[in-house]
Amino acid sequence: MTLFDCVEILICIGLYIPLDTQILRGTVVQSLATWGLWALLDGIATASIVYQHGNFTAVAIYTCGGVATSLCILKSKKFEWKWFEGVVAATAVICMIVWAISGARNATIASTTAVMIAGGPQIRDAYRKPWESSLVTWIGFLVVNILATIQGKSWTVEERLYPVACTILCFVILMFTAQKLWIPQPVVEKK
Repeated sequence: MTLFDCVEILICIGLYIPLDTQILRGTVVQSLATWGLWALLDGIATASIVYQHGNFTAVAIYTCGGVATSLCILKSKKFEWKWFEGVVAATAVICMIVWAISGARNATIASTTAVMIAGGPQIRDAYRKPWESSLVTWIGFLVVNILATIQGKSWTVEERLYPVACTILCFVILMFTAQKLWIPQPVVEKK
């Protein structure tokens, strides 16, 4: 285990614990579709990258964290599943079918593509309601993905595709979440 592995593990644990606590307290709302699909797809990506002897530390941690976060979202009962989430889930299933009929390299490509697509509901929610997302969490995930990209030994699918894709995804979510710094949260009147 390298120093980068240890740093990634510590940062991820340091991100998931407060995120899940905030979800359970109701101070942060996250997309069940995104996190549930991420947990499943990250598991596929982890298996395919391990099979190829690639750079899997971050994606393995994301698998465990995604499961925990999905369970917290379910427990919070603050989630929705509409047509957009259904389309994203269907697209992710298509990517899993590609994985099932092809090898580990294509599984990494398909599951990484599906992870990006599954981020759609979270991107939408961060754009529409940035105050319901955690700026610190997305900064942390961006840092972890940058570290995972640096840790890659070569510019190959098994070493860098997943962390580069997730760096881009986290950057987009972070930018939409950052809107909360200049867009005031709407005041909800209590009845």
